[in-house]
Amino acid sequence: MAILIFCLNFIFQIYALLILLRAILSYFPHDRYQPLMYLLYQATDPPLKWVRRFIPSGNYGIDFSPFVVLIIVWVLQQILIQLLTLLI
Repeated sequence: MAILIFCLNFIFQIYALLILLRAILSYFPHDRYQPLMYLLYQATDPPLKWVRRFIPSGNYGIDFSPFVVLIIVWVLQQILIQLLTLLI
């Protein structure tokens, strides 16, 4: 069971890093259709688009959706790990 918790924690951390990388790269010009960027966008677009429906960037041009998704990922990670530790 400890291996399952470790793997789950690792997956959540990698996904959080992908979200963070996408947020950082949004400040630099890049080709969205380059293979690695395309993979990054495919992996991170669904939750970001879902959050953007509820939190529009407004007139300021600041997108808070990566921050919100990071919080959601962290909360889900904590909940799932706590549930799995209760099962041990």
